[in-house]
Amino acid sequence: MEPEVTAAWISAVGALGGVSLGTVTGVLAARIQARPAHRAAEAAYAQAESAYRAALDSAREQIRAAAAQNTGSARRHVYAAFINEAHKLQLAVAQFDRDFYGITVDTREAREALDRVDKTAALVLLEGPKEVSEAAWEVDDEALAGLSDYERSGDT
Repeated sequence: MEPEVTAAWISAVGALGGVSLGTVTGVLAARIQARPAHRAAEAAYAQAESAYRAALDSAREQIRAAAAQNTGSARRHVYAAFINEAHKLQLAVAQFDRDFYGITVDTREAREALDRVDKTAALVLLEGPKEVSEAAWEVDDEALAGLSDYERSGDT
């Protein structure tokens, strides 16, 4: 072989080795440089996930608080309606009681008031709690029993 060809082959093999070594070295250098960036990206992801979960928990708590407030508001409204209707029934029974010894006794107003108490007691049952529902039905049952006793006791 001629010295020029041998030199060309040596140069080609050296260039190929240099390119290979440069490529491997470049890839290793890129991986080494990418590690901190990858760690930083993982930390940013963890921080973003933590912020997301905190925001989600906060939103859930706000929804729970709003639901509790709405439930309390609805309960107050229903309880007030029941008390109002029970008071109207009490007034109707008092009027009925005053007229009991009259010529005729009209129980229609007391019956209508009792029907309204019955309907609002059903709403109290929906709103709860159990103790309040039971008390509302006890009022309704006592009123029904008392009015029935009045109707059976005389000419109505």
